[in-house]
Amino acid sequence: MRRFLGTSASSDPRHCLLDIDLVFSAIDKVGKAGDVRLDLIKKKYEPSADNGFFGPGSVTWKVWTYPSSALMGFMRAVTIEQLDPNLNASVEASGGVRARTRTRYERTMRYFALVASGDTATATKAADILVKVHSKGIGIDPVTGGRYDSNSQLWIHMTAWHSILYCYEIFGPGKQSVPSPRNVRRSILTTCRAAAKR
Repeated sequence: MRRFLGTSASSDPRHCLLDIDLVFSAIDKVGKAGDVRLDLIKKKYEPSADNGFFGPGSVTWKVWTYPSSALMGFMRAVTIEQLDPNLNASVEASGGVRARTRTRYERTMRYFALVASGDTATATKAADILVKVHSKGIGIDPVTGGRYDSNSQLWIHMTAWHSILYCYEIFGPGKQSVPSPRNVRRSILTTCRAAAKR
């Protein structure tokens, strides 16, 4: 019995359909549809150590979890980032986006989602890895002759976060309410105090 009606490497999605007999035999091995092995699920997935840098109820969670925000915002950010000649030179020199487009963009989305909603330790570790990987992107721009440094993470992050918020406001529920300056100061102080305790 063939497992697939084609190979996963095929460019035609009609050739990647699962054989229905394989699906039913897998269901038989797992058990009937209502038999959920919670003990196995609990072993595989553990709760986060904390709510991360932002947490439930934050604007970040509200914006990032809106269905269209992250994907549309990411597309907008990538488009804007292409206006930076140094970033373009670094991306072109590494060849990663050209050779492994899907992998690179999936990792980028995973990283941003982790920072937005992951636990603090995991998000911090991911940021350290990101900086280490991108620290190698240094060279000479073949067009301008100027030196580039792909480690301009702040600009890239700000572009992405702004784009995701912008898409939330345009295609989602609308603009966030603007708190008073006094409430902003209070919120910043509260957040800083909480972060200092970690």
